[in-house]
Amino acid sequence: MRKSGLLAAAISLMTTTIANADDIRWKPETLKKGDHTSINQSQNGLIHHVFRGKSGRYYVLDSYRGKTPSGKPVFITYLDKDGNQVRWVRKDGFELRF
Repeated sequence: MRKSGLLAAAISLMTTTIANADDIRWKPETLKKGDHTSINQSQNGLIHHVFRGKSGRYYVLDSYRGKTPSGKPVFITYLDKDGNQVRWVRKDGFELRF
């Protein structure tokens, strides 16, 4: 009886964890122009991702370093409809495609 209770609790916990995994993805379909998130990258300081809008089928985020999201972005990120990064462009023109 004890084993079945532990098994039920473990399955319940795993199911809850799996159900919430979707909550950690970028959700570009919910963003409005100007929405942003700031991330403290410890030794590299703050980075701010600001939603610019949509370009074709991609969602575009401008990313800034420093205390506030101002000036020229240090890179631009393009996301697909599922929030996956598909392209990353640095201000000097260097580009990665995923």
